[in-house]
Amino acid sequence: MIPAPLMSEILREEFLEPLNITADDIPIENIKAVLNGEAEIDKSMSKNLASFFGVSDMFFFNLQNDIKARSSKRELRYA
Repeated sequence: MIPAPLMSEILREEFLEPLNITADDIPIENIKAVLNGEAEIDKSMSKNLASFFGVSDMFFFNLQNDIKARSSKRELRYA
């Protein structure tokens, strides 16, 4: 089973790098902590990221929850 990607990887590789922007360009509190794997995306941050990147309000929150579920499933399988 392929390991689930990290939210920080997805943000960096699918959103920041293609647009040639950095965390400093995103006016959202705690974005650096998310990119460093030190914080998770809550509903409020998901809405702010969605507004910034032009996706649905819950896109990032649901994506993070999917990643967590896949990671938990993998951990249970190999425990």
